[in-house]
Amino acid sequence: MTHASVGLGLAGLLVATVATSTTPAPKPDLRCAELTAERLTTMDVPLRVKVHFKVKNFGPGNSDGFVSRLSYRKGSGSWITVNDYSTGFTPLNHGAEWNPHLDFTEGGTYTFKVEVDVNHAITEVSEGNNTKTLTKTFVAGTPDLTVTDVDAQVTRVASNGTIYTKVMWKVKNIGDGKAGGSFVTVLKVSKNNGPFVELSRYTRSNLQAGASTSFTSTPNFTNVNKLKFRIQTDATNVINERSNSNNEADSGVLQP
Repeated sequence: MTHASVGLGLAGLLVATVATSTTPAPKPDLRCAELTAERLTTMDVPLRVKVHFKVKNFGPGNSDGFVSRLSYRKGSGSWITVNDYSTGFTPLNHGAEWNPHLDFTEGGTYTFKVEVDVNHAITEVSEGNNTKTLTKTFVAGTPDLTVTDVDAQVTRVASNGTIYTKVMWKVKNIGDGKAGGSFVTVLKVSKNNGPFVELSRYTRSNLQAGASTSFTSTPNFTNVNKLKFRIQTDATNVINERSNSNNEADSGVLQP
């Protein structure tokens, strides 16, 4: 072999070595940077929770698009997927955040889980830090029905002694949860200092927290010296309330 052929061979080897020794591209490192869950106090459901979570790229390299999954479970129950959230191209120290509201029918201990790059589409510095969980106990919102604004009056006394009256009142939900389903409100009357007896009953449904519903009744009576009205809401005790001690209210005594 001539010196020229040896030189050409070494040059070819050098070119091949340079071509195959490129530095690997830096990898991203995707994580859930924040995860919080807070109960909202204004709601139309027993329990509404606001979840906040942020995903971020902590690695030295950029990331293509990936999917993060939010799930929850109550107690030791099965995981339930809330949603998959897509993030596009993510440079170093960048990410995205979301604030979904979750509605539950009852309070209890809930665990929330965020899985970043849930489909393992991205090759990362570490695959062991993609999941973050948070466990918290919440008390569900509870309705509290009470009787307010009772107004009873004699509107007219007829020549035959018949007493015409008008009774107005409101039922208000002063709790922080919706009074779901139907509940019964009863109007009662006491005559001449006697026991209260039922006059009429009314059905209402789904009274939201902070809301009121109004009632009007116009009964008439004969041969009565004194009248007193009593209103009792949720008379059949179908609503699970914060307190049952404020479900009644009385009017003053009416003289014809």
